[in-house]
Amino acid sequence: MKSSLLLFGLMLLSQLSWAQPNTEVYLLEYQQSEDDFKTISLKNLSQNEGYDNQPSWFDNDHILYGRTQNGATEIALQSTVDGSVSIPYQQTSGGEYSPQRLGAEQDDVLAVRLDTTGYQGLYRYDKNGSSDELIPGLRMAYFTVINPKDL
Repeated sequence: MKSSLLLFGLMLLSQLSWAQPNTEVYLLEYQQSEDDFKTISLKNLSQNEGYDNQPSWFDNDHILYGRTQNGATEIALQSTVDGSVSIPYQQTSGGEYSPQRLGAEQDDVLAVRLDTTGYQGLYRYDKNGSSDELIPGLRMAYFTVINPKDL
């Protein structure tokens, strides 16, 4: 059967600590048949000190994830082809987590923003540098995008 790519985040839990330092995002290429599962390759995609986690596919060649960047957790967009990383969405005080593309036809991304007061809300980000809270006042921890109209 044709090789497929599976993306998963590997979390390395620290002892007695709520924070998750030094987590990484891995890319696993595998081959699956009716009665077998064979690993082709396993690559540490993020290779970044600090928190790198909660990946999701942006398109066939890029993933989004929360990445420690200059002491904050930002939305990273990384190429699975050449490994290049960009931080194309607005950087805010606090941090952004669980980024997901809003839909295949859009470049907008949704992410949970944890602000400096501890408030967590769901925000929509665009590459022009703007963001807005999707449902003002609604505390959010995790979500999934089904399509651009259903979360």
